[in-house]
Amino acid sequence: TVMILTGSYTATTGGSGACDGWPLCQGEIFMSSRLALIHMTHRYTVLIATVLVFAVVWFAWRDRERSDLVILSVLLVVLFVVQIIVGAATVWWELSALTRLLHLALGSVIWVIAMLVATLSRMDGRSFDPGHRRPIPAHSKEMA
Repeated sequence: TVMILTGSYTATTGGSGACDGWPLCQGEIFMSSRLALIHMTHRYTVLIATVLVFAVVWFAWRDRERSDLVILSVLLVVLFVVQIIVGAATVWWELSALTRLLHLALGSVIWVIAMLVATLSRMDGRSFDPGHRRPIPAHSKEMA
């Protein structure tokens, strides 16, 4: 979510075009201009998120009994790496409409997969069954 927010802020403030290189911005790590700093804040946020995404895959891989989490986590990291490449291509190709569209679409898909991983990891190994209903406690039947 933070990446989506920093990316949106970068795009709406005009910071998207502030850096003409990748991974550095104008060959520097720290920026002096406001727009370049906004742009690099998004990149630094992505760097932190990259570590977290790889940690998710590592934890899912350790618990291989949850094949649903392993598959989704691996998909998450693969799409995340593709997203980073598309983000770089957006800079390299001077903000082409196609790369900006792909960057936004991939970000949305990645967010959905991350939410699935988070939700499924809280289900304690139960399969996802939207039709599953909890049993009615015995004392509730007496009241009916």
